[in-house]
Amino acid sequence: MLSLVSDFRTCPCDWKKFSEKCYYFSKGKRDWKKAEEFCYNQDAVLAMVKTQQELNYIRSQVSTEYHLGLTDQESENNWKWLDGSPVADSLWNSGEPNSAGEEDCGEITAGNLNDIPCSVKQRWICEKTL
Repeated sequence: MLSLVSDFRTCPCDWKKFSEKCYYFSKGKRDWKKAEEFCYNQDAVLAMVKTQQELNYIRSQVSTEYHLGLTDQESENNWKWLDGSPVADSLWNSGEPNSAGEEDCGEITAGNLNDIPCSVKQRWICEKTL
């Protein structure tokens, strides 16, 4: 007898599924800390882009800048994802991170990753694992 097991795990309304994660692309704008709090309140985190495939997917979904779970607030110019893992150099825009001034938070642009001031109000991306 053949048994078919279906995977019915789905993402919440207004979230998009890619691989084994759900992503929320905000429509409103907040500074980095407020965006982080929003994600936390959704049982999620600011998105952490670990692979080129994930970057390609997110890039295909956005046409403007979005906050990501990327910061060097713990140690200047020591960029890490919120889970403490390092950032692949290949994911940064050319010449970034330049840590000019108070650029301690990360974003995705139409290209790759960029460092910006945490006070910038813009859209953000949350992620949660299915």
